[in-house]
Amino acid sequence: MSRRGLPTVAVFDAALPPGLAFARSLGRRDVPTIVFGHRPDVMTRRSRFVDAFEECPTVLWSDEFTEWLVDRLGRGDIDLVAPTSDYVAFNAAEAATHPSIDRDLGLPPIDGLLDCLFKDRFARALDRVGLTGHHTRAPTTTADAIDAVEAVGLPVVAKPRSHVGVGVHRGDVVRDLDEAERVFTPHEVDEHSRGALRHDPELGWPLVQEYVERRGLEVISITGYLARDGAVHGVGHSRKTHQWPPGLGIGIRFETADAQPFTDAAIDAARQILGHGIFEIEVQFDPSTGDHRAIDLHPRT
Repeated sequence: MSRRGLPTVAVFDAALPPGLAFARSLGRRDVPTIVFGHRPDVMTRRSRFVDAFEECPTVLWSDEFTEWLVDRLGRGDIDLVAPTSDYVAFNAAEAATHPSIDRDLGLPPIDGLLDCLFKDRFARALDRVGLTGHHTRAPTTTADAIDAVEAVGLPVVAKPRSHVGVGVHRGDVVRDLDEAERVFTPHEVDEHSRGALRHDPELGWPLVQEYVERRGLEVISITGYLARDGAVHGVGHSRKTHQWPPGLGIGIRFETADAQPFTDAAIDAARQILGHGIFEIEVQFDPSTGDHRAIDLHPRT
């Protein structure tokens, strides 16, 4: 606990916008904030709201970073961890389960985090809570992948099971079986993120997921904070208007949106899967039919 009587929050991803947004938001409320980065020239350390900056291993090297975080937690330097990316959420969850750590880092339960971060688990979780997603199969050989493609129906997406250990590649749209044979081969799991294999030994194999192409489809993001008592706070909606690369890219422009007919169902699914904490659930929506399908649930900003 800091001298202000508030827990100290560690903010990572200091070179990225979520890190800066977290640091500014916390600092404006006089929450003690330490920013960590693997380079000294990160923009977030320049914020006037930051109490201190320290260097740390890159969050992309999950194994090394988690070991470092366990040590810092054990020394009492950090109370809470801001969930700024999939990597940070995964690494902090790994650290929280270390035998030497016996306190709450402010993150959702690890099973909920893993259901979000590993997309084959997410597909099963959607079935469990009754929210429609895209048809998903998890093959472990190229032959299985071809069978899965034929079962799901072309076109499909060859999608990483998780970005942790595999990287930021978003996937490939597959439109014929010849392309499927070429694409459905294992990704190399990063040698610094072998810990992710404990949760999914077949992590390198891409998923086969239904790819829906219709004019007028929208992607709506619903964000908020789930309290431990089940209440939801700070709900917001946005509509993705641009992404890069097109088709399967990362959103680069959004506009505010109104509450949707599926808002309550999406929040309830997030509550059942994640438990508590900050969340963003992305939903593909066809305004002409009302059809909606969950794409992702992020335990972060």
